[in-house]
Amino acid sequence: MKQRRHLTTFYLETLIMILVVIGILLVLTQVLGSSRNQSARAKRLTEAVTIAQSTAEAAAQYRDLADLHYALRLDDFVKDGAEGEKQHCAGIWRWEHILSDKDANVQLNYYETDYHVSIDRTWEDNVARDIIEVRAADSKELIYTLEAQTWKGGEEEA
Repeated sequence: MKQRRHLTTFYLETLIMILVVIGILLVLTQVLGSSRNQSARAKRLTEAVTIAQSTAEAAAQYRDLADLHYALRLDDFVKDGAEGEKQHCAGIWRWEHILSDKDANVQLNYYETDYHVSIDRTWEDNVARDIIEVRAADSKELIYTLEAQTWKGGEEEA
């Protein structure tokens, strides 16, 4: 009788230990999954910031946003408005991810991520104010917004 009671207690303790281990594994799985999602969001935000900065630098060089089509190589480019007035342009920025082994000179992986970039330009006293928005092309979710101002006047007097 005593032997049977010890055996039952052993099985019960083993079952409880197995449930505790399964619970710990479930929590670790949730933590790792969450960190993977946060890492993907951080990567997307980093790419959007880089795109917005590059767009702002290119837009600062031109009075007319129509020239951005060639400078940034945007796909599906559309532009509204005339030079010196309120303008809007938008296009698709294709971010290429290339993983290669430089020692073996072999490309290991390649994929693309598309971002929808839009620029709204207004003028005020020879200052171009650009609002650049970067969105995910697949979901149209706003990822990053950058506001930049560029003085486009003539030469300053000495």
